[in-house]
Amino acid sequence: MLLDHSDIQTKEVLNWKGFNLLHFAGSACSQKLRIFLNLKEIDWISHHIDLTKNEQFDSWYLGINPRGLVPTLVHNGNVHIESNDIMQYIESVNTDVVLFPNEHINEIIESLEYEDSLHIDLRTLTFRFIVPHKLGKKDLKLLDEKENFKGTIQGDLDRNKQKEIDFWKQHYKNGITDDQVIKSAKNFIVALDKLEKKLSENKYILNDNLSILDVAWFISINRIIITGFPVKYNYPNIKAWFQMLSSDNRFSREVKGNMPLFIIKNTLGLYNFFKKRRLIDIVKF
Repeated sequence: MLLDHSDIQTKEVLNWKGFNLLHFAGSACSQKLRIFLNLKEIDWISHHIDLTKNEQFDSWYLGINPRGLVPTLVHNGNVHIESNDIMQYIESVNTDVVLFPNEHINEIIESLEYEDSLHIDLRTLTFRFIVPHKLGKKDLKLLDEKENFKGTIQGDLDRNKQKEIDFWKQHYKNGITDDQVIKSAKNFIVALDKLEKKLSENKYILNDNLSILDVAWFISINRIIITGFPVKYNYPNIKAWFQMLSSDNRFSREVKGNMPLFIIKNTLGLYNFFKKRRLIDIVKF
């Protein structure tokens, strides 16, 4: 999605040249876009937005992306938001490596929209089984400031912002409930059943050629595996596909966690193990 210049309150970015990516290392959507750029062999300039320090709520960043989400692409002074839209834009200006084949574009768009519809489910599982509630909850004051920020998307007030704020305020109050976990896991079970069938017929998700669908679904599946989803045991075709992509450094280097996150995740995992609060303890697979 291309923002109007009138939407941009942080005017300095209008003078940025080249591909500038504002992103966070552990953000699933940022990981997806970085892999895409790797495959396209595009040089880009990194601007790291540290979500652990709530930098996405800074007025400087909200002045670039009023939704306060990562990633954001600034290409020669034009600002693009939403990872799937950003990748479609990059494909339109760089066709050296084709990841959105035109003859399958309708199927690709449909699958990307489906994958994107699972984003809240992915977040739900992440903030229950990877990031402890105490560390993951957002400061209510910052949420209120974001809610009151009068940023626009293509000239209009952003209607999607409130959904994000409501999620984080609910998370602050109640954490992630078992009912939310069960619902999100069931949504992913439906998705994985479909992918397993596709991968029983083709080397990659679309056909026998690598496409954007492999990038998008690789990120989601990598994340749910970390949360404890029994992908490797229940879906042999997805397992083989995932291992193949994981052996490619263009994929694997973008999803490597750092040591502090590794310690936090494993500490939470041990707690859930002894309390019988793991994903496989809550959901019947």
